[in-house]
This record gives sequence, structure tokens and C-alpha cells, in this order.
Amino acid sequence: KRNGASVLRLAFSESTEPGLGPLPELAASATGPSTFAARRETLTLATEALGLLLPRDRELVDALCRGQSAREHGEELGLGPAAAERARSRALERFRRAYELVLKSRGAR
Repeated sequence: KRNGASVLRLAFSESTEPGLGPLPELAASATGPSTFAARRETLTLATEALGLLLPRDRELVDALCRGQSAREHGEELGLGPAAAERARSRALERFRRAYELVLKSRGAR
């Protein structure tokens, strides 16, 4: 649940999937119980989606949330900058798809 807001921005930003769209107003000025419940539910879905990823993909998404550049992370993994960027893009797309699957499965209950 660490870096929750960063993970949620990744789940919604630049999505190619038609159902995800832009990030909902998670930091809205409203602070009531329903706002907190919605934030908690969205974070729970994102955490569940992260749990579906392979360890390397989780690590790449986490590095992105921490603000680590693809070049820096590539050096840690022994990858060139272009390969690290491709790996990061693929991991991010897998995360978005996993989030969509979790979201759809929750809606089907």
C-alpha cells in the first residue's frame, strides 16, 4: 500500500483500454466517509492487481512509482536504456490490464 497514489495514477493514466479512462478525483476536496471508502476500495483494487503481476513486473512498477528512471533501473537489472524502457512499458501495460480484470471481477460479484 506504499505509494498508493502513484500506483493509482499509473493504473489510469495513458490507458489504451476503453473502460479505464482518466484518474477519478481521488484527492478531491470532499473528505467524508464515502470519499474515504472510495479511495480505500480503489487502492485495494490496485493492490490486488499488483499481486497478480510477476515479481519483475511488480519491481518495475514500484521503481516507476518511486520516481526511479528507466536508465537507473536498467543499470540495476543489467539492461540497456532502451531495453529497460521497453520492459517498464510492458510491465505498466500488464498492471493496467490486471487492474481492469480485478475491476471487472469485482463488478461481476
